[in-house]
Amino acid sequence: SDGQVWMTNDKGATWTQINTGTTALPVHSVTSIAVHPTNPNQILVTLGGSNTSHVYLCSDTTAGATRTWTNVSGVAGSATGLPDIAHHTIVYDPDAPDTTWYTGSDVGAFVTTDGGKNWSNATNPLGLPNVEVSDLKVVPGHYLVAGTFGRGMWRISLGSAVTPSLTLSPTTVVGGKTAKGTISIPTAAGTGGTVINLSSSNTSAATVPAPVTIPAGATTAIFTIQTLGVASYTS
Repeated sequence: SDGQVWMTNDKGATWTQINTGTTALPVHSVTSIAVHPTNPNQILVTLGGSNTSHVYLCSDTTAGATRTWTNVSGVAGSATGLPDIAHHTIVYDPDAPDTTWYTGSDVGAFVTTDGGKNWSNATNPLGLPNVEVSDLKVVPGHYLVAGTFGRGMWRISLGSAVTPSLTLSPTTVVGGKTAKGTISIPTAAGTGGTVINLSSSNTSAATVPAPVTIPAGATTAIFTIQTLGVASYTS
């Protein structure tokens, strides 16, 4: 109930208090902690009670005195901000962990697809009863499962979790020109879209955007590949 969060990186031999820094967590009950799936130093926490914001992000738990806690609950009192009620659980979307998160509260579930700037109701619009959501888990099969108070267990598909395919048009271009790439997945992207991380195997020859998002309900996304000019040689 005092807003404290502690971390160990030696299996419990020593612990460091991390809820302080340049900015600190509010003094409220910490109800859940979620760790970024590919960056163990980034975490999200939810807070209970009222008269506070309820979701906070720490981008670097190892930053010491310069550690910052950022309120990612949206604009308080707005249609796209989280309500001022207890939030019990939060999870990262495994396909888009930098932008898409789900949280469970006293009145249902909410989702953000822009890193906490805006939140939308993921309860009635997606078929979930308007009840307390006490736990959320992403499980094999690419489902989001909600444990509720009084209405049992519910799940929703997050879309395809398979490896995407890539096609190029044209396949050969003159250096300095552009080409189009198309990312495809076999089934439609779920809520929040599917984020595909791209990289160029030769950045001196071509650059690609990273990441590319396949919108919710779509199976493809088109992006631009910029090739670089090559030097001219004479014998």
